[in-house]
Amino acid sequence: MTRPTRWVFMWKADPASTHDEYRIVYHELETFNGDTSTLTTDRTRFTLESLLPGRNYSLSVQAVSKKMESNETSIFVVTRPSSPIIEDLKSIRMGLNISWKSDVNSKQEQYEVLYSRNGTSEVRTLITKESRLVIKNLQPGAGYELKVFAVSHELRSEPHAYFQAVYPNPPRNMTIETVRSNSVLVHWSPPESGEFTEYSIRYRTDSEQQWVRLPSVRSTEADITDMTKGEKYTIQVNTVSFGVESPVPQEVNTTVPPNPVSNIIQLVDSRNITLEWPKPEGRVESYILKWWPSDNPGRVQTKNVSENKSADDLSTVRVLIGELMPGVQYKFDIQTTSYGILSGITSLYPRTMPLIQSDVVVANGEKEDERETITLSYTPTPQSSSKFDIYRFSLGDAEIKDKEKLANDTDRKVTFTGLVPGRLYNITVWTLHATNITDTEISLRWDLPKGEYNDFDICLPHGRQTCWPRNMTLRE
Repeated sequence: MTRPTRWVFMWKADPASTHDEYRIVYHELETFNGDTSTLTTDRTRFTLESLLPGRNYSLSVQAVSKKMESNETSIFVVTRPSSPIIEDLKSIRMGLNISWKSDVNSKQEQYEVLYSRNGTSEVRTLITKESRLVIKNLQPGAGYELKVFAVSHELRSEPHAYFQAVYPNPPRNMTIETVRSNSVLVHWSPPESGEFTEYSIRYRTDSEQQWVRLPSVRSTEADITDMTKGEKYTIQVNTVSFGVESPVPQEVNTTVPPNPVSNIIQLVDSRNITLEWPKPEGRVESYILKWWPSDNPGRVQTKNVSENKSADDLSTVRVLIGELMPGVQYKFDIQTTSYGILSGITSLYPRTMPLIQSDVVVANGEKEDERETITLSYTPTPQSSSKFDIYRFSLGDAEIKDKEKLANDTDRKVTFTGLVPGRLYNITVWTLHATNITDTEISLRWDLPKGEYNDFDICLPHGRQTCWPRNMTLRE
């Protein structure tokens, strides 16, 4: 509440008259049946603190001597109204919405609102009897100083001043450019008209609703770096004028591609392959696996594996692929996905272990000169049940070299000689592949021949050349 106005009144006594005291009477004009106040003093100076702001008072002084009163001398006193208090000042499109309040003990006939645009000397005045006002047709983004006065009996109160900017126009033509896998460069154009002091840039992810603000800029581009792989981002750019942002920010959504899988461990069996890999950093919703026999790209199979957040071990992903053909090389393409965006492809070329379904018959030499020999006869393993290149036969003795037979060899007998009569040999037969082929290399294996040699020549067909020789040393 505003303190009542303090007034000091002074007068001169008539030197030709004597008096005992002075009688002071005052009351507020323009008030029906207003109260009249009476005070006495023996001095020619009196301080009055009970006058309320924004009033018109009549005050009279009489000299009193032995209860006889002189003629009164009267004056009119107009008190200044209390300063209004701005309660709310809001920016609107091309204008300002302002409201204020006045002290309940203060009276005013009207209000004067003065406003001037920042950087100019022009001052405009609006008069209203209401305690709110909407100022229109202002410059977008410009800052204005406003002063509100209460007016009573042509006296102004002290002003309440405030500085506020109008909403700036928003930026235009916002685009993003991917600079690296986890950073983007944001571009935009300035607003078509109006003023602004800077641009604000902020972003957030769908999983985190809290905005991250970047330092304000004056240029029309900004870098956003260290973005989380697989996250969907909402990026906003807005114009700012003296701390006031446009109500219509420019906004764009983008999803950072998720990280691909890596460091895959292959656990290979005859009819299934188990793949294990560490969970990639960032956000992953699911894994998409595609595989097919390397020699038959048309037989593509697909498996989607959702990211299991309730698993005991969140750091490892394990996928079992079953119902595979023994001995077949497969190509696997693995991708991660997040918000419908796929990662890069991770490819691998595992081969299932071949099976052996052959029956083996062991025959010892019957003749005197054949007692140191064993002949193994075997039935073929069908290529329809397992793919392989070679049969390998072993007697489990390091001093006896293993023997091999091509899968298509029609002579299905293998003879071991130089054996020790009466010794028990552990005969093992299995199938295997002679080569290992991937998209970037071919691995060949062969037994060293007898005799002397310096190196090996490998000849590969290449384009129009009938042979692409490569000389390999013995150490390779």
